[in-house]
Amino acid sequence: MTTPRHNKKIGLEGLGYRSRHFDQLIEQTCPAFNTLASHEKAYLAAVLWGCALRRNDHRRGENGLVQFPWEQKQEIFGSAKRFNEINAALNWFMLKTRAIIGKRTQGWALTTTSKKLIDHYVQRARQPHATAPEKSTTGLINADGTAYRLQSDGISSKTRTGRTAKHPRHLISAAVPINDEALQAFDEAASMWLKHRCCPPRFEWAAEKWQDLRYRHRQRQDYWYTPNRVRNVQIQAVALRDIARQTPSAGFVIPTRYVESEAGRLYADGLFNLQTCYGEVRRAAFTGFFDLDIENCHWTLLAQMATREGLQVPAIGYYLAHKKQVRRDLAHTAAISEDDAKFVLTALIYGATLSAKIDQKYLAISRQIGQEAVEHVMRFEPVIALQQDLKRAKQVTIAAYQKRSRKKQVLVNDFGNEIRNTANPKQILAHLLQGAEAKVLSVLMKQLNDEVVLLQHDGLTCRTAPDKHELETVILKETGYALVLDISAL
Repeated sequence: MTTPRHNKKIGLEGLGYRSRHFDQLIEQTCPAFNTLASHEKAYLAAVLWGCALRRNDHRRGENGLVQFPWEQKQEIFGSAKRFNEINAALNWFMLKTRAIIGKRTQGWALTTTSKKLIDHYVQRARQPHATAPEKSTTGLINADGTAYRLQSDGISSKTRTGRTAKHPRHLISAAVPINDEALQAFDEAASMWLKHRCCPPRFEWAAEKWQDLRYRHRQRQDYWYTPNRVRNVQIQAVALRDIARQTPSAGFVIPTRYVESEAGRLYADGLFNLQTCYGEVRRAAFTGFFDLDIENCHWTLLAQMATREGLQVPAIGYYLAHKKQVRRDLAHTAAISEDDAKFVLTALIYGATLSAKIDQKYLAISRQIGQEAVEHVMRFEPVIALQQDLKRAKQVTIAAYQKRSRKKQVLVNDFGNEIRNTANPKQILAHLLQGAEAKVLSVLMKQLNDEVVLLQHDGLTCRTAPDKHELETVILKETGYALVLDISAL
């Protein structure tokens, strides 16, 4: 294997930072890795870091696979042949699913070699002496391998497309405090569960969730789903503690930067972050804090958008008024959990389909709960009625925003961001809903100020319990939407 002559700087935006410990371990244990060009090493280390933390899933087809599109192979390695040569030497990835033109790229799984490397990193990060490492050998690094610099503002001034972001600056800090002691105890509790021992009382909620998952997936003869999930949860918990120990800041914090999307929604940057990690990990990390969620955010927004135009949506109204009962009945009918029932009902509004005949990219529901459960969902009367209301509400809402636009070619959402009229109606509706959501969250951030520690898509995490009535009143006044907030202690 020969190193190519070119050594251009490769754009690795979006991959985020990682622990320097991870790269040091690779360099110490993989001789072939040290022969690569610097940009090849940086890219592969970043991808493996994402795989280690299970945030680099293949989006189409089988879950748990990583993709290497031909454009990336060409840009970073010069050719697919060069990538194959490197992978043969490292033995990190094995091809599991082949590409289908126009539908999916190749899907790659981790090999035994790369899994052992990840396990080695986790074992090292758990060691007590890692809490006080030598400063010269620690720290966080960017995707390109350079030293990471913690910024004060949690929101990037540029959007994903390079435009100036509309969210005000300095509403939230990039240094997010987490509970180190709780994360360590949570890691130990997960180990106890895997050994079929009782979890400590403070983590009974996690044990109950895992027991429910194990029961449902065993019914589908997927015996390894829950144990694998719990191990992945442990890896994330360990990595968070390792990151916090190495962050160049006072206290135990996780650097978190948000990038504004085209609709206005704020996404945390990087392959691994607190916004997208497993819910169990996030709950443990924020023990002692408070979660604020907007109840049924997008269904509520859509119902009020439609009603504003004179359209009645009784099925959506019934669901909003009896959401717990509808989810419970759907879960019973389809033999799924209430969490999965909630996922199904949320996914429908974004255009996820129940049909197995549609292109794979729309099969989010089928992949989540299985095709047999989908067949039961399709016959569930409230879901049928919701889909009918959704179709009519989508048409009326899009038409209303088209009339308001001063430009014939675009629609403008509540956050002030545009989308072309020629876009898919599903994309347009998502743009409108996410714009309204962004407007609401912007109001909440301004109102709560320094109390906010983490942004989520339809809520946020606060240091102390906020005033529910006051916030709902402010949202109605500033946006015109009557939303209900759910505030819970973590």
